[in-house]
Amino acid sequence: MKPNSVKNFPASLFLHDRTPDGPPLAIELRAEGRPAVIEVSGGTVSTRLGTAPAPDLVLEGHPQLILGLISARLTPAEARDRGLGIERDPGVLERLQPERAGISQAG
Repeated sequence: MKPNSVKNFPASLFLHDRTPDGPPLAIELRAEGRPAVIEVSGGTVSTRLGTAPAPDLVLEGHPQLILGLISARLTPAEARDRGLGIERDPGVLERLQPERAGISQAG
């Protein structure tokens, strides 16, 4: 993830708030030295540069691993095994990810 591309990160193309009545959540992404945040609230998914004061989840590592996890191509366990740092509850991703038939999101 290039620092200038985060503003245009197409989160809404593949991440959808499957629980629009749920509480707001923030996922902090730390890749290539410039943090970004995915914010989810009221059915809307957006991204911005910066940090979250109290993120529900923090993902730190290579941008491809972050993308693999948030797009449900990797489980949390697979992403950790490949070196992704995961702090707090990766279960919050289930609210955003497309369903993976027959594959548990737990990690």
